[in-house]
Amino acid sequence: MEQTYESTTLNLDLRRGRFRDALRRLTPGKILPPIRSGAAELVLVAELLQHTGSNSAAKSLSKTLLRSTRLDRSQSSRCNSVLGLVSASEGELRQASRHLQRAVSQAEESEDRIEICRAKLNLISNVEGIFGPSAVSTLLKDTERYVALLGDPQLESRLHMAVARTEGKRGLFELADQHRGAAAALLQTSVNEWLEGVLRLDESALAYVRSDIGEAAKLALDALRLSRSSGHARTEYAALANLATIRLAEGRLRDAEVFFSEAKERSCGEAEVRMGLLDSYAQLKLATGDLASCESLLDEIDHHVAPNSRPRPSWYLPLFRVTRARLLLKRSQPEQAVNVLNDAIALGGRHSDSVRLRLLKADALIGLDRLDESAAVMDEITALSGTCPPAVSAEIDRVKGDLLARLGGPADGRRHLERAVRVLSVVGSASARAQAEVALARVRSLPPETPAVTSARPGVVAAVALLDLAPHPELLGREALALITDLECAQGVAVVATSNGLPLEVLAQHGWSATEARRIARATEPEKRLALGELRGRRFSLTVAPKPDIASRDALGGVRAFVETAVALEGYRREDRRQASLMPFEPGGEPDSVFLSDEMLKIVAVARRIAAGNLPVLITGEIVR
Repeated sequence: MEQTYESTTLNLDLRRGRFRDALRRLTPGKILPPIRSGAAELVLVAELLQHTGSNSAAKSLSKTLLRSTRLDRSQSSRCNSVLGLVSASEGELRQASRHLQRAVSQAEESEDRIEICRAKLNLISNVEGIFGPSAVSTLLKDTERYVALLGDPQLESRLHMAVARTEGKRGLFELADQHRGAAAALLQTSVNEWLEGVLRLDESALAYVRSDIGEAAKLALDALRLSRSSGHARTEYAALANLATIRLAEGRLRDAEVFFSEAKERSCGEAEVRMGLLDSYAQLKLATGDLASCESLLDEIDHHVAPNSRPRPSWYLPLFRVTRARLLLKRSQPEQAVNVLNDAIALGGRHSDSVRLRLLKADALIGLDRLDESAAVMDEITALSGTCPPAVSAEIDRVKGDLLARLGGPADGRRHLERAVRVLSVVGSASARAQAEVALARVRSLPPETPAVTSARPGVVAAVALLDLAPHPELLGREALALITDLECAQGVAVVATSNGLPLEVLAQHGWSATEARRIARATEPEKRLALGELRGRRFSLTVAPKPDIASRDALGGVRAFVETAVALEGYRREDRRQASLMPFEPGGEPDSVFLSDEMLKIVAVARRIAAGNLPVLITGEIVR
């Protein structure tokens, strides 16, 4: 009876992702089971050791087991998965790939569908790390078929999380959100603290990329709590590293130091994550004026990154140069900073990273008083295709505003800098906002622009900003409010947010007090508000009271047209991004049906599109009995 109880409790721990508790049951007193123990028990111990961060012990035990003749093909697959995951954490991605591919082959030979899914899911992240997110498309589709046949909610959630991670790296954030939402819903039916921690960690990273630092911090703290409950070492390490970076961005340097110190005590985590932690720690030392420690940390990064033998460079690699360039600028060496940034730009990278590198280069050139060259770099940024997170767009406005003011156009420069401050007051880092505020104060103190300079009309620059901020409804509303205020065409205007079950919230207003804005917005019928879009369950809109004269109404009509165009254009862009998905997300679904072939999936997709109408449909084809 006692043995049955222990076995049941162990299985419950495993099912709920409580790896540390499960390991304690198998290895009481931290003593490993003797090698004569059952093969299944030893394989499980190796897996739990890897999960809880004892990589050396996991590696040694897995190799010993593979040298024996006691393992079946499924157990051999699991040992190779352990070796692959350990190699990946050590930065040996090619060796990891060999082990993980071997794990998939052995799982397929065993015909163990659950192990096939697990092995393929482990391989997906490794292939993506070596060759990039687009390389996993076929593997994802193949894994999806196996997962669909099994119907295991935890495997399904892992698949959705893998797709979300890949789509996020490709910049398809809405799709990433949808797949994460699906994973979260599945985990409500099958609780697993490990997977929930990984999900919160991924959500935190995406929130940070989107410049939503407050949400990123909340989710990272949830990930840390769940990782300590589950005992999953990699998640705990990454959550600490993320929290350190987030606190640094918030300007909470003491808190950042605490999280950095705690993360450094951990020895687990992928090589790129460790390098990212060192880079953020170097940024902290730079912020506190400890330039020698900053340089030492950057030298350590260069030592580890230089021998990287992957077929494509690490996506972190160009970003490490940003911190090096900032150190050089701090030491009043702008020429050397420009050279470092030129090398980083030549490495290529993701769109927003390429923008950041060029922005810092343009900043350095301004410091060298090479304004024409700086303007040319800003033209390069404009020519780059793709959208940027709002904090990066604000940085573009900051550098552009500074440059325009120095070229003799303080009015244009002021408008760009004011927008940068507006955006950075909602998203972005504290240091970036302080930098923009300093630049704005300097420009406001300049004399009026010279007659030789032609200033752009305020509405033209603001209208472009409306299009750029369309993916972020609150920022879109704040920018529309600023434009309406600048045009002086309304008695009052307010940006409001609503969500089910919560009272209406006034986010910003002009011409009214906060109390008046709330009262007027509540009295305004929802269909008469100007819709700005929806984000994370909140609906944003603009409430406006126009001035009675025809000129004001005409100007307000133009603003309304621009906002509606921006919202509609973002809808089309979102649909384009959905079509570009590696694994399209179809909400709703048929709970009692599973579609596996590409042809059947295409038929279902067409059926869903025409289901909204009332057109008659003729279905032809053979009847299969």
